[in-house]
Amino acid sequence: FRKRVSNWVAQIERLADIARTQPHAAHAAFTFALRHRWTLWQRTMKSIQALLQPVEDAIRGKLIPALFGEQENFAISDDFRALLALPASLGGLNLDNPVKDCEHKFIDSVELCQDLKTLILESKKDADLDELEQRGLRFSIKDRRKKRLQEEVNHLRQRLPLVAAGYGLDECQRCVCHLHHKTYRDVWFHFCCKEGHRYL
Repeated sequence: FRKRVSNWVAQIERLADIARTQPHAAHAAFTFALRHRWTLWQRTMKSIQALLQPVEDAIRGKLIPALFGEQENFAISDDFRALLALPASLGGLNLDNPVKDCEHKFIDSVELCQDLKTLILESKKDADLDELEQRGLRFSIKDRRKKRLQEEVNHLRQRLPLVAAGYGLDECQRCVCHLHHKTYRDVWFHFCCKEGHRYL
């Protein structure tokens, strides 16, 4: 597994090099492809946060600064990192934190696979899963994830100086991105709120 982690770190570093000149392409490659390479391990292996720390270090220290046109290991606050990890619908960039997500993904996977595990252990020839129950579990897990993400947004709302700057997550959740990103002069990402206002 450590060898896999080393390979993932090397891939992130190569992606960071690409992000210097093609930030949109690099961001798409990460969100649609690269970040899913460690999802299986997060869902099936317990307590691997420490093993995935080098991946998070590469994302935070190399990929994110490259996406924003900053130097390698540019200082990024914990709040800003948490903001970028949020899904786009909540004002983030889908730059997942693999260390922070481990516990949640493992718990969700164990819950969803519990019935299947029971059937395997019982070794019943004609055993079958209840599709309605499985569908209900999936909805329950999605709902729990939405609530957890909303709690993170509420936490960020309390910590970020939105009121002083004239922005608010209630009016347009993505305004929070503009509040942070306006301090970067070479931002390549553009955000639109649901009313159609363009920032940056």
